[in-house]
Amino acid sequence: MTTWMKRLAGTGIMMLALLTAGTAVAGPKWKNLGDYNTGGGAKEIAVNREVSEIAIDVKEGRVIINTLVVREGGKKTPITVAKEMNKGDKTHFIKLDGKRHVTGFRVSDGGQGRYRISVK
Repeated sequence: MTTWMKRLAGTGIMMLALLTAGTAVAGPKWKNLGDYNTGGGAKEIAVNREVSEIAIDVKEGRVIINTLVVREGGKKTPITVAKEMNKGDKTHFIKLDGKRHVTGFRVSDGGQGRYRISVK
C-alpha cells in the first residue's frame, strides 16, 4: 500500500468513528409533526407517541400560541403558553413532567404566520 492510500484509509476510519460516536451521543430524536398556519380555529394535531418535550419554531411572520392541550386518551391537560414569537426568534420549548403517551394536541393560536411543532 502506498503512503497516500494509507492516509486515505486512516482518514476513512476516523470519519466512521466520529460519525458513530456522534450518533451515540445525539440522544432522542425530534419528530416533526408538521407546519401550521395561524388562524382558522384551533389545530387538532395527531401525535400517538411517547413525548417528553414539545418544540415550537416560527417559520414565517408573527405567531401567538395561546394554549396547548395535551391529550392522553380521554385525559386532557391544558398548558397556558401565552407566547408571541417572530421568525428568527429562538425555538420555544415546553417540557412535560416525564414521558407521556400523547394521543394528540389541540393548539389555540393567533397572529399572522406559520409555525412548526416537533416532539421528542
